[in-house]
Amino acid sequence: MMLSQRQIKLIRSLHSRKGRDRNGQCIIEGTRSIQAALDAGATFELILYSPDAATQNCLNTARDLGIHVSEVTPAEMATYSVVLTPPGVMGVASSPVSDAQELLQLNSVVLLDGVQDPGNAGTLIRSAAWFGVEGILAAAGTVDLFSPK
Repeated sequence: MMLSQRQIKLIRSLHSRKGRDRNGQCIIEGTRSIQAALDAGATFELILYSPDAATQNCLNTARDLGIHVSEVTPAEMATYSVVLTPPGVMGVASSPVSDAQELLQLNSVVLLDGVQDPGNAGTLIRSAAWFGVEGILAAAGTVDLFSPK
């Protein structure tokens, strides 16, 4: 099933922070990342894959959940992807944002304050997840947590 012009425009807009903020969505790339997001209950608008990607379990899960799944050529994937070497599968998902009431219900939250490097933010988030932290809060001046890096 081919992508519509609206879907292509959406994917390209998610390459920028402004586009991610405006749409409330982000791009997730890679089989493990998409499977983890599916397992966590993330809401996906669509998932794209190139035929050479080893993604069948992930794609079957997405189809079972009623998510639009489209095959694209490796060349198309390269134009939609935000990374230099696309992993062969990517999805457009809603950005998980909580309100203050939800955060107050959590047992543990990590506050990122002024973290500027996306790699450092990612390391802190992965470490927090490993330790069982339930939520991440980013103060003003912190890097975009949904940045592709």
